[in-house]
Amino acid sequence: MSAIKTSAIRHMLTAILLSALFIALPAKTETTGNSGELSATLTITMKGFRNTKGRVFIALFDKQNGFPNDRDKSCRKAKEDIDADSVVVVFENVPYGSYAISVYHDENNNGKLDKRWGVIPSEGIGSSNNVRQQKKAPSFDDARFSVTDSTVALEIKITYIFDD
Repeated sequence: MSAIKTSAIRHMLTAILLSALFIALPAKTETTGNSGELSATLTITMKGFRNTKGRVFIALFDKQNGFPNDRDKSCRKAKEDIDADSVVVVFENVPYGSYAISVYHDENNNGKLDKRWGVIPSEGIGSSNNVRQQKKAPSFDDARFSVTDSTVALEIKITYIFDD
């Protein structure tokens, strides 16, 4: 074979391979959960801890039932040690949809949100959208956010009602 024919064949094969590669690549990478539906990586950064005692408890709710206090009714939950002013928690494979998050700083590490007079939190609390309600807990609707992209990042500020 002549050098010209070999070079032309090489160029043609390169063009075919490059075309096949670009056709095979997706325009946008999406993650799917076990059921095949679109899902995301949800990164939650909690800031404003007044100390590093105890743990932070995080609950992700996909419905109003149980929000914000009944972690057993959440669709995902986590607990992390606090070793700095902020803590990051990542939930993988979160299906696209509407959610709300509630968080509390369990300073005395007893596994529950302590309250004064049985109703007012004496430990740090927070929720998605940083909802602050003076006389009652935040509603699911006020704390609701949407997961509609493959990565979602939220920042939640921990607040303390009492200065203990």
